[in-house]
Amino acid sequence: MRCMSRKIFATTVIATVILMLTTALLPVVVTAAPEDPADWYITVEGVLDSDTYVLYPYAKKSLKIGISKFGELIDANTKTGLEYGGVIDPFAADPEVVPEFEWSQGWVINITYAYSGWYRNVWAFALYSDSFDTSSIGGDWKRADRADSTTVLGGRKYGGKGLSDAGWIDIGYVETEPLKVLYNGPRKFIALSRTIIYEDEGKEFPLVRLDLTFIFNKVKKYVIVLKDIKRLDDRKFSSGFQIEFSNRGEWDLGLEETPGSYVHIFEGLDTVYDGEWHTFYDNTKEIDYDVAQIISTEPWGYVGFAAFWPQPLSKYVEDTSYLSRKTMLTTISTHVAEFIGDGSSRDFTITPPENPSPVEYPRGDGHWSDAPMVFLDGMLQAPDSDYTWDSSTDTVHFTSPPHAGAKIWIVYKTEVKQLDMSVEPTIASGLTPGTPYVIAEWDFDLNEKGDQFRAVTVYGVTDRHDASDDNMGPAYGDLLDREVRYLLDEVFNPIDLNDAVHKQTKRWVEFKVADLDGTITLDHRPFYDVGVDRWDQYCSFSERVIDLSVSPPKVLNRTKGEYDVSVDAKGYATITGLIPGHLYKILYSTLPQVSGEVELTTELFDSFENMMVCDTKSFDPEDIDIEWTDNLGVDHGVYIEVGEIKIHWKEPLNSMASDKKNLTWSLANGNFSLPITRWTEKEDNFKVFMEQVHRGNVSDITTPINITLFNDSETPTEVGSLEFDLGKFEKWITDSHDISVTWPHDRETVHVDMLTHTLTIEDLIVQFNYYPATDTNETIVTLKLKLSVDYEEHLGGRYEWVVVAKHSTADTAAAIMVAEILKNKQLEIGVSGLDMLHDPGPKMPYVMAKFGPTNTLADYYIPGTRPSLKDDWCHHWPVSSSNIITVGGPLASLTTEYVNEFTDAFYAFNGTHRGVPKPWAHPDIKGKIFAPTIWDKTANTFAGAGWAVVAVYKDINGTVIFTVWGMTADDTYYACKWVHDNIETLQTMNPGVTSLVLKIDYTTCPYSASIVERLGTISEKYPEDP
Repeated sequence: MRCMSRKIFATTVIATVILMLTTALLPVVVTAAPEDPADWYITVEGVLDSDTYVLYPYAKKSLKIGISKFGELIDANTKTGLEYGGVIDPFAADPEVVPEFEWSQGWVINITYAYSGWYRNVWAFALYSDSFDTSSIGGDWKRADRADSTTVLGGRKYGGKGLSDAGWIDIGYVETEPLKVLYNGPRKFIALSRTIIYEDEGKEFPLVRLDLTFIFNKVKKYVIVLKDIKRLDDRKFSSGFQIEFSNRGEWDLGLEETPGSYVHIFEGLDTVYDGEWHTFYDNTKEIDYDVAQIISTEPWGYVGFAAFWPQPLSKYVEDTSYLSRKTMLTTISTHVAEFIGDGSSRDFTITPPENPSPVEYPRGDGHWSDAPMVFLDGMLQAPDSDYTWDSSTDTVHFTSPPHAGAKIWIVYKTEVKQLDMSVEPTIASGLTPGTPYVIAEWDFDLNEKGDQFRAVTVYGVTDRHDASDDNMGPAYGDLLDREVRYLLDEVFNPIDLNDAVHKQTKRWVEFKVADLDGTITLDHRPFYDVGVDRWDQYCSFSERVIDLSVSPPKVLNRTKGEYDVSVDAKGYATITGLIPGHLYKILYSTLPQVSGEVELTTELFDSFENMMVCDTKSFDPEDIDIEWTDNLGVDHGVYIEVGEIKIHWKEPLNSMASDKKNLTWSLANGNFSLPITRWTEKEDNFKVFMEQVHRGNVSDITTPINITLFNDSETPTEVGSLEFDLGKFEKWITDSHDISVTWPHDRETVHVDMLTHTLTIEDLIVQFNYYPATDTNETIVTLKLKLSVDYEEHLGGRYEWVVVAKHSTADTAAAIMVAEILKNKQLEIGVSGLDMLHDPGPKMPYVMAKFGPTNTLADYYIPGTRPSLKDDWCHHWPVSSSNIITVGGPLASLTTEYVNEFTDAFYAFNGTHRGVPKPWAHPDIKGKIFAPTIWDKTANTFAGAGWAVVAVYKDINGTVIFTVWGMTADDTYYACKWVHDNIETLQTMNPGVTSLVLKIDYTTCPYSASIVERLGTISEKYPEDP
């Protein structure tokens, strides 16, 4: 049962009663809002459920999104918001369950500034509905005195007030352009919502422009929204802008009336997108991201999420039953502390709880401060001149006391944080939690025309796997769902170009029948075992086991216990828990990296009988000479020369032991010390090339060591001595030559990251035994040595494929340069191939799946003009889930066309290509390279010859694709040459760079290329203010 009604807005009820009294109890007629124009909205269907991603470790359910031109994730025409699997939609729930006027999703903005010194404030929101009644839905922009007004209803409102010589004046105006669909391809959708906020209705004085860029990959369960707020005002009498920008929405994640959910906001998740990706942070402040996770309860089984980058200043979630309309419809971080001057006081201190404490926030160019704006009788005061701010005491100190009765406003930002709803009953209570309303709010200053702030939100819905919330009960904790972690890592910690050129794994495919005990042992090693916990995570390169003896073939799930893996000491893996006699396809990775320690302990000893006074005896122990082979098939050898050991007695021997039958001198017992007990030889970071042997030596470990032996009387006297020597040290290491590791090569170069040899003298013992019965003696000398070898080494990873278009000889020449330089960096290349079947030579390998009966381009598409990768080639080389290099542009290569839909710089198709219509791009970007994460919307396309892309992407089947292509064949060639000549640049590229845009200079020969843009999934590196 529910513990409360869904929405009880106490303040609204009171306001309504007052309104009714002041209107003399006139009858109230509630009418539905008129329908909005159809072209204000669009719905975009996901295609995951009909695509070929059988290796994705989660449910193949599609997301469908609705977008309004105002930037809300709701389509009024189709009643679609964030619909998952055709079942559940948190932003546009079934109107029979959640009334449409209660749908709420979108943004709020608040701008505080001064013009000619006078205070000004403009606000606006687009939330689809203001949630009062049926008149609240949709509509165009409406002016209101207050955001929570009940006399002006609608989903898009604005307002503003300013002071002037004439007193208070109404200001503000908002206009939204038509929704611009920039790209609507087979797997990628991008649209731009643009709203301009003005100071005046005549639109003479624009303040800011809000650009919301929706990036929806149709095989994903999330949509990325880039939110760029740019200052347009260039009037010299305008002050800096204090801005709050907020995302917010109601999560009706359920199918029952008043659907309840558990919710928690996770703070401080790591991302590669640090201060170098945001002008307001500039590495002066750490950047991370926050995530709100919503767990459905009516029914159980779904998880919604909203991730916010960079971390917002304020984050707040509340049960809608306890949420006022004012909180829902207005920003929450700006606070105004009001004081009245008394004619003598200069200091005015912000004191909680009446006025919450100020917090610092980004003011631009890496500068953060908690300094407020200060107004005196509505006029902006100048810091340092009119007043000073003491951050340690939160005090404004005026240079001169404000006059008696002066109105003092101190406008500042404060953090509002509530990570859980006020009331979330446990599961055991039998009560259902409320419906969550989630608010994330960024605060920043825009001081000059062109200043721009970017915020990013990622919205999504998945099935629930292990999502948990601390409020469910004592046995639970706050845990982000594993599929949500996968999806967010793809956005905030993607595979990047640095990863692409430091490829560490090799991918294999084997077809085997399970033995009678339900096991299969794989042929290649060392098996890369990511474990159960990371089996289904992004970039884990985990194995996939497919049962081919059932129809349709079933991909087994390791996290659900459908099979297990054991790995022996040599790195061979055995798949267990299979059905005996079934045929399985196993895709897996090897990670040819090993580290460890090898130890050898040896005792060198000899004995001498009846030594006489002043007698000297010696023996020549065996030298240390060992060989061993590590798990990469690398042979190691060590030789240490142990010199002659001499013992000399000075005193009468038999009398030495007259009281004791024997005497013992030992290094371990502290009877003597040595000048050296441990010797180390170390060499790091070297390579042993194929068919080579790396050698090293030290001519002499130590000079001869002399030890004096004393008796154990009260006055020790010398009774003898011992001498020994450790001489030459030699080592040798071969390449890797175990075919289970190196196949298809017989040998491979090994990179030795660290190799340390440590020789320890563990003990040196001299034992003298006297036998009175025979008046004889015996001297035993023992040298205990331990050789320890610590090592770390690896072979290069591998790209299984280098692919060019079947009809492109120019791209073949270019691909050679990429393959050659990667080979030089010890990245193996498995096999070359074509994108499509080559008619004259049908036995040549190709990587794209063919669905039609002929060999035209159209035969390689599934419905929706979607090309797909094959599963494997000849049951011998994996394709899907492998590592592929593709060279040549998307107009030439079908493989590049495939990855083009995923990279952060891509070719914008629009036209008929080889008989296949591809009308996907807006005319503004048609036929150009388009990079949507660039901040400057006027500089995110690259047209004509002389441009190229270098990019990497990992699809949800696990396939890593490294692509190099240009707008022309010449551009592709010189882009490949750039990769060849600048591989070190890629090797040192900062994390997060997924795509490069290159400019090729053809003015002088030899021609060259240079980097113009470094792009990531949500921003560009070193963004420039447009």
